Amino acid sequence: LALDVTDPTATAGYHGPYPRLMWEFTNSRLGQTWSKPIFTKLKIRAGLGVGDRCGIDNGDGDCVEEWVAIFGAGYYPQGDPNLSTYTNDPNSGSYTTKGRGVFIVRVEDGTILGQLAQDPNSATYSKMRYAIPAEPAVLDLNFDGFADVVYIGDLGGQLWKWDLSAVGVPVSGVVPNSIWPAGVMFEAPVATTAGGVLHYHSIFQSAAAAFNDRILVLSFASGERANLGYRGQEDPNDPNDIVGLYADNNRFWVLKDRTPTGSGAFPVTAPAYEEPLWPATVPLSGHGQLTDMTNAASDPNTTDDGYFFRVPDGEKFITNHLIFAGNVATVSYTPDEPGAAASANCYIGGKTAEWAWSLDDGAASLV
Repeated sequence: LALDVTDPTATAGYHGPYPRLMWEFTNSRLGQTWSKPIFTKLKIRAGLGVGDRCGIDNGDGDCVEEWVAIFGAGYYPQGDPNLSTYTNDPNSGSYTTKGRGVFIVRVEDGTILGQLAQDPNSATYSKMRYAIPAEPAVLDLNFDGFADVVYIGDLGGQLWKWDLSAVGVPVSGVVPNSIWPAGVMFEAPVATTAGGVLHYHSIFQSAAAAFNDRILVLSFASGERANLGYRGQEDPNDPNDIVGLYADNNRFWVLKDRTPTGSGAFPVTAPAYEEPLWPATVPLSGHGQLTDMTNAASDPNTTDDGYFFRVPDGEKFITNHLIFAGNVATVSYTPDEPGAAASANCYIGGKTAEWAWSLDDGAASLV
């Protein structure tokens, strides 16, 4: 919902009674509202002769600004592939579209201006089969005050990109995806654990972004926020089990998007980036490659498309992180072993760890 908080003293009139309820957003695809909305401006095509009202006169033509809120469709158990309640079969009685999408709504009245949603008949949007509780990363790449691109992760380990850089032309009030296109930017591998059970590297938190040597760099991570007690599947032949037999350990990824918007933003072969096969064998053809630096002090290949590292069993990234002064900073959480005293008291204990490293090559740093 949206509240008008312009005048705390207002008891009536346009801004009253304080706080005045402006609108409440409801939609059949909206799940639990975990995704924090991001407020920003977008460029919208205006009537003939209006002129360029979208900041500086830079060739946008007849254009007006539109204040919007952008958010994921939220969490929903049937959209969480790590739960037994998950289903992606439209013929199933438990199937639902809740949580599987991203919304752009007008701040003025709460109506939908743009939307991404699962579509089984679309090669691109059929992949939107998982709930999206994460906060979107909304970026203004040219610093003109208008959003250009959105990155947002889902519970299946996919990072989506939505190119909003073009002037939006609404059709029946909604800008079609042919003008604001989207696609899967990255897809994490799915681990097969004991008994053949699949485990997905769910992205619950927002990505962070920065320019590094004029290249846009994204950082994001996985973690079982809906199941904090998940300890991971341990390798019985490895007492340290740093990597893990089943490769279900959580990751932190840092990747470069060399073409964030416009022509070339969405390659024919999708997703654009993947991890190398694990254990490493043959590079994946047609995909950008990230360097695995789990056991390395830094990324040995600075010309690659990025890097990633795994953390030990049960450790997970469940908070937002930030990029500051060329460094990434975040914290992780590891639950106590089963049977610990904290668990007996009906809550999950554990420990946290602080992380800080150079965005450029992953080398540890102090911030």
